[in-house]
Amino acid sequence: MSKKQILALCAFFSLTLPAKAVKVVFRLDDPTVQYDSVHSRVLQLFAGKGIPLSVATIPCAKEEIPHEINDSSYWQLLNAPTIEIALHGLTHEDINRQGEFGGLSSDETCRRFRKGKHILSQHFDKPINTFIPPFNATNASFPENLESNGLHLLSADMFQRVPRKGDIQYYPETLGHLMKQKGIWNAAKESILKCRGKNAICVVMFHAYDLPDSTAWLQLENLLEACNNNKKVELYTFSSLYDSGEHSDWLRYRANQLSSGLSKYLLHKGVLHPTWLCLAIHIINALAYMLIALVGMLVLLVRTHSISLKRIVYLALVVIGAVIFCIAWFHLLSPLKLLLLAVLINTIPLIYMVVRR
Repeated sequence: MSKKQILALCAFFSLTLPAKAVKVVFRLDDPTVQYDSVHSRVLQLFAGKGIPLSVATIPCAKEEIPHEINDSSYWQLLNAPTIEIALHGLTHEDINRQGEFGGLSSDETCRRFRKGKHILSQHFDKPINTFIPPFNATNASFPENLESNGLHLLSADMFQRVPRKGDIQYYPETLGHLMKQKGIWNAAKESILKCRGKNAICVVMFHAYDLPDSTAWLQLENLLEACNNNKKVELYTFSSLYDSGEHSDWLRYRANQLSSGLSKYLLHKGVLHPTWLCLAIHIINALAYMLIALVGMLVLLVRTHSISLKRIVYLALVVIGAVIFCIAWFHLLSPLKLLLLAVLINTIPLIYMVVRR
């Protein structure tokens, strides 16, 4: 087979492979079914461009009084096919500074899930599968209570510790600290465009207060245009993302929470990466620290001729290697402190070899 034929064959197979794209979900927090001018303008903007939007909707005001529809045009905007209605707590109270759910019992959590979903279901003729906790605060009873109420998709943030139970899918808002560093719209645009063509998920959480002036509105419009015109950017709601087959289980969520010196350089912040990529980088990072810590012992092993000493060195290699790997894996020390520890460990065999001379 000639070189041209091989290249043509490779090109053909590359075209048959599924194209990779960053999947983007825009998440608007805090609307109710009552008319709001800013929320109405956001809904019209997304509808005009045909861009999906997940709307984190609050069912009740304080004292659990349900919000009532007061504008039919606004209600129709919320009912548009490209809009997903997600449950956003029951009253959106900040109870004891732990969010609405952070300090609640399992029974009270379940009651609020059930009542909130029931109220929204009376207003909308569309399934409600997604839960977005107020203030992104969760508690340990979330998995079983979400599943028992037919809420299989959870969008909090990247910092929650949720038990590994059930079959909940985790789609956290991903911009986190980048929003404070660069501003929400700049952070979103940078994260999306840097990761376009990669199998990653970007969830852009925003509120009405993120659109205080014409400059902010223009930034949002430019961002939506950039996403719409880029073939390597795909736009979804949480439900449509799950239906497309792009799942994000507990392991993927937890793998993206793992932090290491290597991941800070190789993984762009602001998106949810594939599980295998996060775990692979984390393993390589731990192995690198382990190798640094064992250099001295390996040199001693090569240079010694004593059988008894070699046995001790083998044992030390196993023990020290396991300890360093665990420290790196569980992020028990900062990268710099772990590096210093690895260097200090190397001094033990080096001192021994110097003294033996």
